[in-house]
Amino acid sequence: CIRDSYKGRAKLDKVVMEVVSPDTIVSQMKAGNYDVASMPSAQYEAYKDLTNVSFISSFASQYEYIAFHLGKYDKEQGKNVTDPNAKMKDPVLRQAIAYAIDNNAAGESMYHGLQRGTNSIIIPFFKDIYNPNQEGFDYNPEKAKAEFAKAKEALQSEGVEFPIHLDIPVSSADTNGVKSVQSLKQSIEANLGSDNVVIDIQQMTDDELNNITYFATSASQEDWDLNNNLGWSPDYNDPSSYLEITGSKTGENVDSYFGFDPGTDNAAAKEAGFEEYDKLLEDAASENEDINKRYEKYAAAQAWLTDSALLMPAWSSGATPSV
Repeated sequence: CIRDSYKGRAKLDKVVMEVVSPDTIVSQMKAGNYDVASMPSAQYEAYKDLTNVSFISSFASQYEYIAFHLGKYDKEQGKNVTDPNAKMKDPVLRQAIAYAIDNNAAGESMYHGLQRGTNSIIIPFFKDIYNPNQEGFDYNPEKAKAEFAKAKEALQSEGVEFPIHLDIPVSSADTNGVKSVQSLKQSIEANLGSDNVVIDIQQMTDDELNNITYFATSASQEDWDLNNNLGWSPDYNDPSSYLEITGSKTGENVDSYFGFDPGTDNAAAKEAGFEEYDKLLEDAASENEDINKRYEKYAAAQAWLTDSALLMPAWSSGATPSV
C-alpha cells in the first residue's frame, strides 16, 4: 500500500500495473511506454543495448532440472511397483548421464549466461543453506565414460541390450525447449556413444506434452524416460519448500518427477532408496526449535537427493533482469 509503506508515505499518487506480452515488452520499453519491467531472459540480446533504461538483477529462486522415470502404478496389484522397462533405475547410469551433460554451455548459448548449471537441489538463492562445496555433476566427459562402463556391465548381466533408447518429450512450439533437448541429445550421445545411448526426441503439441507431464493426474500417464520440462520455485523461505515435494510418501510432485505415485507401500521408491531420504526429510521437518539444526538437517537431505542423481539440477536462474 502506498500510504502504509514501512518508510512512510510514498511520494506517488498511484501505481499502474499492466500485463504485457513478452513478445512486445522489448519494443514497449524501447519506446519508453513503461517505467519498470521484468524482462524475459530468452530475449536478452534484443534489449541488452537499450540506452534509455537501467538494468538491475538478482538471484532468482527458481531452477530447472532433469527427471528420470523409475516406477509405474500396477492396477492389478493396486500399488506402485518398479517399472521393469524403466531404463533409468540404475543409479550409476543416471550419474553417467549427469556427467555427460554440459549445462553451463547450454545456458550460455540459449539464455546468454543468465541461466547456469547448479550443483545442488537447493540453489544459491537460498544462501543460508546453499552449499557451494556440494559435489554435484559438473560436466566431466571422462568421468561420464567411466561411470557408464560400470553401468553397462551391470545392465548387460541383467540382459539389457544396447543401445538404450531414452524418450524425452518436448513441445514443437517451444523454440528454446527444442534447442535444449537437441543440445542434451548431442552431449549425451557424443560423450557416451550413440552405440550405447540414443536420445529419442519426441516432439508434440503443447496439449500432448502437458497431458504426459504437468497435467498428468497419476504416474500411469507419465510416458517418458527423461523429462526436462520441469522447474520449481519455493512457496516460502524455508528449505522444506524445495524438498517436501520430492518425498515418496506425500510429495506432490513425485509422479511427474520419478514416475510413481506417492504412498507408503511403494516398491519403486524402496528400490530407489527413498526410505532413507524420507527419514532425513521427516527428521528435518520435526526440528522446530533450532533453525541452524533445521538447516543442517535439510542440507543433509538435499545432499542425499543430489548424490542419488534421481533428480538432476540443470539450471538455476543466475539473474532476473529488470529495467
